[in-house]
Amino acid sequence: METLRDSTTSSGPNWVFYLSDILNSTSSKNDIKIYNFASGGASVTKEISPVYSDEVNTFTKQVRELFKPKMVDVKDQFPWNSKNSLFGIWFGINDTGNRKITDDLSNEDYEAMTFLMYFRLLDELYQSGARNFLIINIPDLQYAPFVVSNGDDSSFWMEKIASFNTLLPKYIKNFQKTHRDANIFLYDAFDEFRYIRDNYSQFGIEEVDNIC
Repeated sequence: METLRDSTTSSGPNWVFYLSDILNSTSSKNDIKIYNFASGGASVTKEISPVYSDEVNTFTKQVRELFKPKMVDVKDQFPWNSKNSLFGIWFGINDTGNRKITDDLSNEDYEAMTFLMYFRLLDELYQSGARNFLIINIPDLQYAPFVVSNGDDSSFWMEKIASFNTLLPKYIKNFQKTHRDANIFLYDAFDEFRYIRDNYSQFGIEEVDNIC
């Protein structure tokens, strides 16, 4: 598989590389490997939350068309197992943003459909051998450059993000009840991003208002 480190909108490494770099720096084995199927602009499924291009790898495509054929059906080529692998999953931003495109759905119906597919795909990962999951919620986006520059109503984002982030741990809890040997870690990106933005100078950050 091709290694791409600096293909983000900020021209820096994807967040998973920061994680692996730190882990590898503290291990003499330097054996943390990353298989990243993420795609910018992706939603859980384009049937619910449209994406800007058919080339975007939605969560559905990542699991069914990329992960399973490449990592499960030919598992001998990539020797991972249930104990030594962590599956990082970060969805919700594009699902929330593209809500405007699907005005025929109530927010409750929209969220129910999104989470139904979200956790169906988690179950498919589980059935393929995944047992350790890192799930990330939606960060605080009201000051994000694309929200501000587009003149989007921040109240729209805050309302939908709050709803998504409130429901996510409830669905995780229900999933855990039926998948008792799974380890699920929920990372609170909302509070973390807000704290970093409010205290950006402590982290050597100079720009928080414009796109990098």
